[in-house]
Amino acid sequence: MHEETGLEVELGRELGYVEYTDPKGRPKTVHYWVMDKSGGDFTPNREVSELRWLPLDEAPALLSYDRDREILGRVRRPA
Repeated sequence: MHEETGLEVELGRELGYVEYTDPKGRPKTVHYWVMDKSGGDFTPNREVSELRWLPLDEAPALLSYDRDREILGRVRRPA
């Protein structure tokens, strides 16, 4: 998280992962966790140009893929 955003975080519960092939044909696995910000400041870079804090109910509309919306839906589920 720090490398891509400049933020320091405390990891919480793991939400799962998704696997897919990127547009260049490379296999990808992305793991997701609930996190709490513990320090640092966001710095835009070539991988992450913007960071937004918003209510959880508004986030699904901003996601491009159903697989990411499904993972986000796990945030409110009990561990």
